[in-house]
Amino acid sequence: MSEPPVLERLPAGTELQVGSHKAKIVNYISAGGFAHVYLVQISEKPEFACLKRVVVPNKQGLNLLRAEVEVMQRLAHCDYVVKYLDSHASRVPNTHCYEVLVLMELCPNKSLLDHMNARLSTKLSEPEILKIMLDISQGVYAMHRLKLIHRDIKIENVLIDDKYTFKLCDFGSTCPVLRPPRNHQEFQILTNDLLRQTTPQYRPPEMIDLYRGLPIDEKSDIWALGIFLYKLCYYITPFETAGELAILHTAYRFPSTPRYSTSLKSLINIMLQENPVYRPNIYQVTAEICRMMDIDIPKGIEDFYLQGEYKHPPAEQMHPPIEQFTASVIPMFSPFKSMPQDPVVPVVTVDAEKSQPTEATGTSVDLKSSLPSEDSLVDFNMDRFPEIQLSGENKTENQPVEPEPEPMPKSGSKWSSHNPFPQDLIDLSTEDTDRATEPTEAENPGGEAVSLPAQLLDGSVASFTQLQISESECESTHSASKIEGGQVKPISDSKAKLSSIGDNESVSS
Repeated sequence: MSEPPVLERLPAGTELQVGSHKAKIVNYISAGGFAHVYLVQISEKPEFACLKRVVVPNKQGLNLLRAEVEVMQRLAHCDYVVKYLDSHASRVPNTHCYEVLVLMELCPNKSLLDHMNARLSTKLSEPEILKIMLDISQGVYAMHRLKLIHRDIKIENVLIDDKYTFKLCDFGSTCPVLRPPRNHQEFQILTNDLLRQTTPQYRPPEMIDLYRGLPIDEKSDIWALGIFLYKLCYYITPFETAGELAILHTAYRFPSTPRYSTSLKSLINIMLQENPVYRPNIYQVTAEICRMMDIDIPKGIEDFYLQGEYKHPPAEQMHPPIEQFTASVIPMFSPFKSMPQDPVVPVVTVDAEKSQPTEATGTSVDLKSSLPSEDSLVDFNMDRFPEIQLSGENKTENQPVEPEPEPMPKSGSKWSSHNPFPQDLIDLSTEDTDRATEPTEAENPGGEAVSLPAQLLDGSVASFTQLQISESECESTHSASKIEGGQVKPISDSKAKLSSIGDNESVSS
């Protein structure tokens, strides 16, 4: 791609045909990039105008200028936007470049930046700031009413006409609402476009972090308007020293001088909301400025959003502001909805009503397991629970040897995240183990040992299933006895309960 040719400054008296207007150059004003700006006199009318002469390298650049001209034509009805008069484009001989001439109204009092530089020592007063904000807000209102976004609102893009009306200019970055990118290609296109068309210090968080998935819409202009107001007050942008990270977390502070009203600072605060949902729309901004100036809302300014005036939340519903280079009290984002908790361990209950006590030689117990559904097993990590060795099961040579589980807390310990068992379960370890050293299989009348049927618990569930006995069964087991050395030994009067069992422990019936 060939670079556009260097523009030569046109001498005074040069006549140019710009559409239907014949313009005569009176004076050279300024230059920027590949553009020159001239003061011209229109021959048809005894008035002066501003001529912008631009050279673009290709048709793509030509189309961008055509889009800018179209925006100015649509905003011709607004008195707070620099008016468009006429334009003309032609091919530069022996190149692929195009020369574009745009004729606009003249703003003889220069730019807002020049106006502020003339007040460096005293700064602007609050009434002056509110007057500038009201004018620019009405220009932004005209754009948002047409669903157009300026995307480059800043001090440098405001001019002052002969009546000291502040007017918005430079619509080369204007676009409609941009939806969030949906794939990598759209992500790259939007990123490059924002880098080229916007000013870093005025970008809102949703422009810097596209992964938030937020659209680039009117609320992006509201953020830039908040930066604009801050700079009118303090001659510096709020994030100039801290950079993009401060923008992402809205970390800024107000200088001690000059002093402005709380209402003016509050207006800055509500426009510089990290979440665009909480920022006011342009009607609400205009209404807030009029309230502070104690004037009526200008004619033609209507609430086309139908949201009414901005409602300030009470102090108790607001987070304290984040100051630069200090820790934030607002919690960071996390995918967790709350603190993680230990999973609830399902248990196997013993149906004591159907258990039929037999002679002193044994007890017949009917166990029914409350097996959890497959859906409830999805979130469990099976490796976290030790394997349970049931009575009547013998480890085979191929079965891996699991380490001894840590002893469970006593029945008297209270419920906690580390002790998920109810208080009516006891641990068969330490002193309880001394009473369970004998063989745990009791003989039934048929002479066969009774043990927990392993088929009631499949292998995946048995590794974390706990056993619990009801109160009614405890009463029935007082009459049960245990055979030891051919003699009948009564069970202790304390309530018999079943607990979780380690690899080397057995169940006593």
